[in-house]
Amino acid sequence: MKVIYDITNLGNGYYRSRARAGIFRVVETLALYLNKCDNIDLYFWANRSFTEMEYANHYLLNTNKFDNNFIYPNNLLFKIIMKNFLFFYPEKKYKII
Repeated sequence: MKVIYDITNLGNGYYRSRARAGIFRVVETLALYLNKCDNIDLYFWANRSFTEMEYANHYLLNTNKFDNNFIYPNNLLFKIIMKNFLFFYPEKKYKII
């Protein structure tokens, strides 16, 4: 099974120590558990802004707890996700590049 997991909170916690609250630890613990499961292909995602995408990617690169399966907007998987999102929510206006 493929799982796309939002790690925006991990990126924010990596750069802002005040953001390392309970939600940070819950998101990290669940990510570590999902990463250990053999039947799960885990991909990481941060969707609020490009800055938070970079924070999340830096967290992955610098903590060495996970493989860096980070999905960027120019990634094919991102485009597939967005096309499906647009199919279910046609009133939203997004541009796929």
